[in-house]
Amino acid sequence: MLDFINGCVFIASSGGMGPFVVDSAAPGWRTPVQAAAQDGKEYRYRAFSLDQTEWEAGTGVYTAATQTLTRAVVAASSLAGATVNFSVCRSSR
Repeated sequence: MLDFINGCVFIASSGGMGPFVVDSAAPGWRTPVQAAAQDGKEYRYRAFSLDQTEWEAGTGVYTAATQTLTRAVVAASSLAGATVNFSVCRSSR
C-alpha cells in the first residue's frame, strides 16, 4: 500500500533525472526524517521546480541512509508523463 507523508516538503540538493536527495525542509514544512518516513517504503510524491514550470507526480522509494527518494513510477508530468530532468526542485509527499 502506498503512503503519503503528511507535512513533508523538502528542497532537493540537485536537479536531474536521478533520485531526489533531501537538502533541507521547505520553510514551515518537515523533511522525510522529521516526518517519520520509513526506509524502503514506497510513497506518493509531487515534485516541481522552484518556478513551477517543471513538475512530476508519481511514486518513489525512500532510502533513509542516503535521504533519497528514488522514482519508481512517474504517473504524470510536465513532459506528457515522461521523467523530468529537473532544475533544483521541491518535492512534497
